[in-house]
Amino acid sequence: MSLVTPKTAGFVNLSYCVNQFQLDRDDFSDRLKEKATQYAINIISKYNIFQSRNVEVAYLTIDANGVINLTTAGLTDYVDYVKVGIIIKGKLWNLSVNNKITLRRTEIPASEAVDIFNGTSRDDITDGYYYAGHYYNGIYNQAVYGYGGGFAKSYFRYDNESNEFQFDTAIPTTKIVLEYLSTGIKLTGATVIPRTYVDYVVSAIHDKFAFFDKKLTRGEKADFRQRFIEEENILENFDYKFDIQAYLDMSYASQHQGVKR
Repeated sequence: MSLVTPKTAGFVNLSYCVNQFQLDRDDFSDRLKEKATQYAINIISKYNIFQSRNVEVAYLTIDANGVINLTTAGLTDYVDYVKVGIIIKGKLWNLSVNNKITLRRTEIPASEAVDIFNGTSRDDITDGYYYAGHYYNGIYNQAVYGYGGGFAKSYFRYDNESNEFQFDTAIPTTKIVLEYLSTGIKLTGATVIPRTYVDYVVSAIHDKFAFFDKKLTRGEKADFRQRFIEEENILENFDYKFDIQAYLDMSYASQHQGVKR
């Protein structure tokens, strides 16, 4: 007989929150489930964007027109880019950095950039950035390193309206490594979230339904809103959120033994 006490899982998925909501409503219809699931996706997506941004890494391929459309590529969780790199002879070279996120420390001279793009090894260039740990082809990459703080200002441009990257025709490869800020979820109720989020998500779903329910009085709607605010405050005070600034400080400090200011 085992003496180990079974532990409650620390993570659940959004569908669990939806089931809790349906249990409160005593309504297990597919129509309610579908609507509540979409509300749950929107709620946790908005919370992640503004409170606990996640960093993800994606390997993408440029099309014949020099474009990567993030919608077509399936990056439905994309918020903003952190780093964009290309792989040349086994090394990852950063094309540019959004200076609102990280300031460029050095810029490789044009002559050195030409050598790199022609496939000439430049072992003397060591300055660069680490990418977030991620899985690629089933293998976990913990320390992918992108050399260079950006070759120039014209190698790529992000088109916000079209949700796509436009690359210069001089790019000598079609494979792009994109590190980006993520909402933390895909468009599915199977997204995993911490168990501490459950009451917040459930109360937020109730608040959404109450807001559009014409049968409820203003007082009843206010009660649902107050419950939602209370759960949001509890969640905010419960846990410290690992945000993008903490990530960048940690990444910079690990390379320079100091916090970037």
